[in-house]
Amino acid sequence: PGKYVSALLVTLQSMLHLETPHVSVLSKVDMLEQYGDLAFNLDYYTDVMDLEYLVEHISADPKMAPYKKLTASLCEVIEDFGLVRFIPLAIEDEDTVSRVAGMVDKAIGYSLGVHKGARLSADELRQREEDGEDFDLRNAIAP
Repeated sequence: PGKYVSALLVTLQSMLHLETPHVSVLSKVDMLEQYGDLAFNLDYYTDVMDLEYLVEHISADPKMAPYKKLTASLCEVIEDFGLVRFIPLAIEDEDTVSRVAGMVDKAIGYSLGVHKGARLSADELRQREEDGEDFDLRNAIAP
Protein backbone atom coordinates (compact mmCIF):
# COMPACT_ATOMS: atom_id res chain seq x y z
CA PRO A 1 0.00 0.00 0.00
CA GLY A 2 2.87 2.43 0.62
CA LYS A 3 4.14 1.95 -2.92
CA TYR A 4 0.61 2.53 -4.18
CA VAL A 5 0.54 5.97 -2.54
CA SER A 6 3.89 6.70 -4.21
CA ALA A 7 2.48 5.64 -7.58
CA LEU A 8 -0.51 7.92 -7.04
CA LEU A 9 1.75 10.87 -6.27
CA VAL A 10 3.96 10.29 -9.30
CA THR A 11 0.89 9.97 -11.52
CA LEU A 12 -0.64 13.15 -10.14
CA GLN A 13 2.64 15.02 -10.51
CA SER A 14 2.94 13.91 -14.14
CA MET A 15 -0.61 14.97 -14.88
CA LEU A 16 -0.11 18.41 -13.35
CA HIS A 17 3.27 19.16 -14.87
CA LEU A 18 2.81 17.79 -18.37
CA GLU A 19 -0.70 19.18 -18.95
CA THR A 20 -1.47 16.66 -21.69
CA PRO A 21 -4.14 13.97 -21.93
CA HIS A 22 -3.28 11.02 -19.69
CA VAL A 23 -4.35 7.41 -19.47
CA SER A 24 -3.03 5.81 -16.30
CA VAL A 25 -2.69 2.06 -16.69
CA LEU A 26 -2.38 -0.41 -13.84
CA SER A 27 -0.49 -3.11 -15.69
CA LYS A 28 0.37 -6.71 -14.87
CA VAL A 29 -3.02 -7.29 -13.26
CA ASP A 30 -2.76 -10.89 -14.45
CA MET A 31 0.17 -11.39 -12.05
CA LEU A 32 -1.68 -10.30 -8.89
CA GLU A 33 -2.24 -13.89 -7.77
CA GLN A 34 1.51 -14.28 -7.25
CA TYR A 35 1.47 -11.69 -4.49
CA GLY A 36 -1.36 -13.11 -2.42
CA ASP A 37 -4.52 -11.38 -1.34
CA LEU A 38 -4.83 -7.63 -1.75
CA ALA A 39 -5.75 -5.47 1.22
CA PHE A 40 -8.68 -4.13 -0.84
CA ASN A 41 -10.38 -5.27 -4.04
CA LEU A 42 -8.97 -4.21 -7.41
CA ASP A 43 -11.71 -1.62 -8.01
CA TYR A 44 -10.57 0.24 -4.92
CA TYR A 45 -7.10 0.65 -6.40
CA THR A 46 -8.25 1.55 -9.92
CA ASP A 47 -10.94 4.06 -8.90
CA VAL A 48 -8.75 5.75 -6.25
CA MET A 49 -11.61 6.37 -3.87
CA ASP A 50 -11.81 6.82 -0.10
CA LEU A 51 -8.10 6.76 0.63
CA GLU A 52 -8.86 7.07 4.35
CA TYR A 53 -9.19 3.28 4.45
CA LEU A 54 -5.73 2.99 2.95
CA VAL A 55 -4.31 5.38 5.55
CA GLU A 56 -5.79 3.26 8.34
CA HIS A 57 -4.43 0.08 6.76
CA ILE A 58 -0.94 1.55 6.37
CA SER A 59 -0.90 2.94 9.92
CA ALA A 60 -1.75 -0.53 11.28
CA ASP A 61 1.79 -1.56 10.29
CA PRO A 62 4.10 -0.68 13.23
CA LYS A 63 6.87 0.46 10.85
CA MET A 64 4.53 2.86 9.06
CA ALA A 65 2.56 4.12 12.09
CA PRO A 66 4.83 7.14 12.67
CA TYR A 67 4.05 8.31 9.12
CA LYS A 68 0.27 8.22 9.50
CA LYS A 69 -0.13 12.00 9.48
CA LEU A 70 2.12 12.37 6.41
CA THR A 71 0.31 9.58 4.57
CA ALA A 72 -3.07 11.08 5.46
CA SER A 73 -1.97 14.50 4.15
CA LEU A 74 -0.65 13.05 0.90
CA CYS A 75 -3.83 11.05 0.37
CA GLU A 76 -5.89 14.17 1.03
CA VAL A 77 -4.00 16.06 -1.67
CA ILE A 78 -4.55 13.20 -4.14
CA GLU A 79 -8.27 13.09 -3.36
CA ASP A 80 -8.64 16.89 -3.52
CA PHE A 81 -7.37 16.96 -7.10
CA GLY A 82 -9.56 13.98 -8.05
CA LEU A 83 -7.65 13.41 -11.28
CA VAL A 84 -6.05 10.01 -10.82
CA ARG A 85 -7.82 6.88 -12.04
CA PHE A 86 -6.29 3.69 -13.35
CA ILE A 87 -7.38 1.29 -16.06
CA PRO A 88 -6.41 -2.32 -15.32
CA LEU A 89 -4.42 -4.13 -17.99
CA ALA A 90 -3.77 -7.85 -18.23
CA ILE A 91 -1.84 -8.23 -21.48
CA GLU A 92 -3.29 -11.65 -22.25
CA ASP A 93 -6.89 -10.48 -21.72
CA GLU A 94 -8.34 -9.13 -24.95
CA ASP A 95 -11.03 -7.09 -23.17
CA THR A 96 -8.60 -5.11 -21.01
CA VAL A 97 -6.25 -4.46 -23.93
CA SER A 98 -9.19 -3.25 -26.02
CA ARG A 99 -10.40 -1.02 -23.17
CA VAL A 100 -6.97 0.57 -22.76
CA ALA A 101 -6.61 1.09 -26.52
CA GLY A 102 -10.06 2.68 -26.63
CA MET A 103 -9.21 5.02 -23.76
CA VAL A 104 -5.93 6.04 -25.42
CA ASP A 105 -7.75 6.69 -28.70
CA LYS A 106 -10.33 8.76 -26.86
CA ALA A 107 -7.68 10.71 -24.92
CA ILE A 108 -5.81 11.72 -28.07
CA GLY A 109 -9.00 12.42 -30.01
CA TYR A 110 -8.55 9.62 -32.53
CA SER A 111 -12.01 8.17 -31.91
CA LEU A 112 -13.65 11.55 -32.50
CA GLY A 113 -12.22 12.23 -35.96
CA VAL A 114 -12.73 10.89 -39.45
CA HIS A 115 -11.06 7.64 -38.47
CA LYS A 116 -13.97 6.57 -36.29
CA GLY A 117 -15.03 3.09 -37.27
CA ALA A 118 -11.78 2.38 -39.07
CA ARG A 119 -10.74 -0.17 -36.46
CA LEU A 120 -11.51 -3.86 -36.79
CA SER A 121 -13.48 -5.81 -34.24
CA ALA A 122 -11.95 -8.89 -32.64
CA ASP A 123 -14.12 -11.16 -34.84
CA GLU A 124 -13.06 -9.36 -38.02
CA LEU A 125 -9.42 -9.59 -36.95
CA ARG A 126 -9.69 -13.35 -36.33
CA GLN A 127 -11.40 -13.85 -39.68
CA ARG A 128 -8.66 -11.99 -41.54
CA GLU A 129 -6.02 -14.01 -39.71
CA GLU A 130 -7.79 -17.28 -40.62
CA ASP A 131 -8.06 -16.16 -44.25
CA GLY A 132 -4.33 -15.48 -44.26
CA GLU A 133 -4.82 -11.82 -45.13
CA ASP A 134 -2.02 -9.39 -44.41
CA PHE A 135 -3.34 -6.57 -42.26
CA ASP A 136 -2.11 -3.40 -40.59
CA LEU A 137 -1.57 -3.85 -36.85
CA ARG A 138 -2.99 -0.39 -36.20
CA ASN A 139 -6.40 -1.82 -37.13
CA ALA A 140 -6.06 -4.65 -34.63
CA ILE A 141 -8.20 -3.41 -31.77
CA ALA A 142 -11.66 -1.90 -31.96
CA PRO A 143 -12.38 1.03 -29.61
